Amino acid sequence: MTARRLTLIAAAAATLLAGSAHATTALTAKDAVTQFNVIAWNDYTTTSHVQGRTFVGNNLIGNGAVLSQESGKMPASAFAGVTVIGSISGTTIENGGVYAGSISNSIINNGSSYIKGNSTNTSYNGSGNYYAGGTVSGGNRNQQQSGTANALQTGYKDAAQSTGVSNTNDMANIVQGYSAYLSLLQSTGGTIDFSSDKHTVTFNAKADVNGVAVFDLTNIESDIFNSTVTDFKFNLNGASGVVFNTNDADLTLNVNTNRADLGGKLVWNFAGASTVTADKTFDGQILVANGTFSNLSANVNGGVYAKNVISTGEIHQVTLAATVPEPETYAMLLAGLGMMGFIGRRRRQAAAAR
Repeated sequence: MTARRLTLIAAAAATLLAGSAHATTALTAKDAVTQFNVIAWNDYTTTSHVQGRTFVGNNLIGNGAVLSQESGKMPASAFAGVTVIGSISGTTIENGGVYAGSISNSIINNGSSYIKGNSTNTSYNGSGNYYAGGTVSGGNRNQQQSGTANALQTGYKDAAQSTGVSNTNDMANIVQGYSAYLSLLQSTGGTIDFSSDKHTVTFNAKADVNGVAVFDLTNIESDIFNSTVTDFKFNLNGASGVVFNTNDADLTLNVNTNRADLGGKLVWNFAGASTVTADKTFDGQILVANGTFSNLSANVNGGVYAKNVISTGEIHQVTLAATVPEPETYAMLLAGLGMMGFIGRRRRQAAAAR
């Protein structure tokens, strides 16, 4: 491990420990993937729908996108239905509240909003009210504007401001740390079967004492994620949840999973990926902690947690129900962060060997 890597891990430790002393609400990894349907800790570009709660660390670029479609099904959280640290544009938000650095060319239907900066050509409809710290121009303003942020709006602001580098809920650290930690999990000994024509892959889970099964796919990714394989099947054999660990840099998911009922039990940890693209409907929780996840006209039945998200398909609220391990201490989380260096080295070694 390089001196720079050790320095970064030490800095992360200081950030996490310092933040925890001052935060009123510190999210665990399980909190984050439970409360949010989408976390894009950098940018989110979308033309489609999200049913649950969304967090974007930089900018949300919408083109007819509709978010917070089913706010009544969102798990409880201090965060608004949509939290965007940068700017929102071209998006309709149905309910659940909004926090944004600024907003333009958008529509908010019901729910209160805290806009840190300017609101431009944005309409506020239905119940709730809105606060803007900057100028408000254009749009149909059918809600009442708050001269001073009320308690709910202030709560959205405080939750949003707990995120980011050097703060308690650094979403990049949470997602990256969780992904790296899951990468440490050893295979529990399940088997993988291929049909004679190589079109179907069947995962036969074997659970550990906690009811969780782990598949290490790092040496067989090219056999599983390719143009020949068209279908995944799952035999959980009593497992409450299944973790799939992969390490390839670029993956395309052009398979049918056809198990929306397992969306809360399957966790796909693409720890080494720069890009992951789903061309067909995919089921489960998806982690692309350091890369871009794209679902192109394909729906996801589960959560998406990535650096960047590009979406022309819907992302459905299917909350993680499995008892999947998570870091219980900062030391364990930092061990996971340190593992990212190992993941990168292993990916480079595998590429050199091909």
